[in-house]
Amino acid sequence: IVIRGEPIEKALATQAERLARIMQETGAPCWEPDAPSDGPCPVE
Repeated sequence: IVIRGEPIEKALATQAERLARIMQETGAPCWEPDAPSDGPCPVE
């Protein structure tokens, strides 16, 4: 973000979308310290 001069909010939103897609595709559960999940861990 800093090196490329990207807007922080936009960069974080883009990464959140990517992470959410990975979590859905793999069905990865939540990990500590988050509460256990039934199915993929939601990205908020």
